[in-house]
Amino acid sequence: MSGELKANFEKLADMQYADGSFPWFKGMPGNRYITQQIVLNLAQLKYLKMIDEKSFPEVNTLLNKAIIYLDHQLVKDFSSDSHYTGAYSTPMHYLYARSYTNQINNNELFNTAIKQALASITNDWAKMSTYEQGLAALVLHRNGKQEEAMKIVNSLKDRSQQKEEIGMYWPDNNVGSWWYQSPVETQALLIEVFDEVANDITSVEEMKIWLLKNKQNNSWKTTKATTAACYALLMRGYNLLEESKEPEITLGGKTLSELGLSEPITEAGTGYRKIEIEGKAVKSDMGTVTVKNNNKGIAWGGLYWQYFEQADKITSAASGIIIKKELFLQSSTPSGMILTSLKKGNALKKGDLLKVRIEIRCDQPMEYLHLKDMRSAGFEPTNVISTYKYQDGLGYFESTKDASTNFFIDYMPKGVYIFEYPLRVNSSGNFSNGVTSLQSMYAPEYTTHSEGTRVSVK
Repeated sequence: MSGELKANFEKLADMQYADGSFPWFKGMPGNRYITQQIVLNLAQLKYLKMIDEKSFPEVNTLLNKAIIYLDHQLVKDFSSDSHYTGAYSTPMHYLYARSYTNQINNNELFNTAIKQALASITNDWAKMSTYEQGLAALVLHRNGKQEEAMKIVNSLKDRSQQKEEIGMYWPDNNVGSWWYQSPVETQALLIEVFDEVANDITSVEEMKIWLLKNKQNNSWKTTKATTAACYALLMRGYNLLEESKEPEITLGGKTLSELGLSEPITEAGTGYRKIEIEGKAVKSDMGTVTVKNNNKGIAWGGLYWQYFEQADKITSAASGIIIKKELFLQSSTPSGMILTSLKKGNALKKGDLLKVRIEIRCDQPMEYLHLKDMRSAGFEPTNVISTYKYQDGLGYFESTKDASTNFFIDYMPKGVYIFEYPLRVNSSGNFSNGVTSLQSMYAPEYTTHSEGTRVSVK
């Protein structure tokens, strides 16, 4: 580990320019934001005592040079007596990063710039984005302006929303093209705000739920977002790693031991455990399951009932996603093509052209979804070439198989989506039409399926 750290510090030192700045890539001009991010990460590691300064004295050399450069940039931002009119995200990000260090600068111009920056932030915080307001609250708090910082926290809390399933969050916390428009990093920063400024542990734990639920359905795109989230989860609120009490689980009012089930082995680190019960041992009253969490932090799990059933007898089921499948008969008329919905009892004939319509209602953004539509044995697809498609703001890969048509969706925002594809009737008989299922590859418990139906072909 120490060898890897030393090699990484040497790489950083090689990247740093004489003025103290760092570029995005070597050979490019010095970049203020990149320099600030490096200062923030190194300063946080020092603050957490994760770096042995005696073993790696070059860390302080890197930091000192970078801070001198960034102090100069801040002075340029607030060098005039007029009101600051630039974007606050960059200077506030630096003041936030610098607050983790103990480096003193007695330069009069720098101290004047700090005063002007704090005054401008105090006056203009209401105009800022949610992420910027989080930075503003921490910067003001760490510079002795507790009352002003609490005004921001109160405003943030008033604008937040809370749901039992996804915790506390902000509806306007959406992804954007700028570095400060990252939902994961914004939520992580706000956890720090509510913990440090307001000491509101209840809100902190509710906000952690949103972060973990986000990870359940999505991959965190960058190492920066991942480290920010891990820092917030582990260093703020209750210490999740110190809690090790087992949950109390009952089925039909009986514990696992009372039911003759052995206690499962708990996976080290994650706390994951799995219990399997054979079908012959399942009783109707076991459908009432209670879980008591004996820790302060959150815990959740999934309950699955697996069995075999005729496809046309399957009823619809949903878990955060609602799916609806319909079949339409396509008919040509003098006025154009019309679609007639197939209801129970409608008879088809060989050669008919059908349209499959699948409607999905998703109550939260999700990634890496597999939508699988099972086809009747009497139908054949007219689209047989697998291809990438984009419609209504959603990109997906469509793949046709022998018994199903599959859609692979890398990202689905919250909303309602329609998938359609054509089929041709090629056989006579009475067939099960199968079901349509949707499952998250990241969170398999997020699954849903449509109801099963039958179709008749003369």
